[in-house]
Amino acid sequence: LTLDLQGFQIITNMKLHIENVFELDLTGVGNFAFTDETPEELKKELINKNATAIMFPYLRSFVSTFSASCGMILGHLVIPIQFFQGDLKEIREPSSKEIVSEVEKKAVK
Repeated sequence: LTLDLQGFQIITNMKLHIENVFELDLTGVGNFAFTDETPEELKKELINKNATAIMFPYLRSFVSTFSASCGMILGHLVIPIQFFQGDLKEIREPSSKEIVSEVEKKAVK
């Protein structure tokens, strides 16, 4: 069985800071894939809502477990449940051609 898959990544950053106790900078990366037959509307919904909603409980659980393991120093942190709506912002690395073009524009000024 061969499937033609398309994929995307959701990157979630979470920072927790308790003064004089700790600072936690957590990055979660979720890799998702769907087949070429997946309708565009379903792809959009998967990307903008479902994928983030699937990932968030893992980050939430990590913070809870981490804080519990700190014992009496920290107590037990529980991040509230989140609901995700709206379109996510696409972040991509610029291509080398785009970088050269931007450098050339700045050089001309």
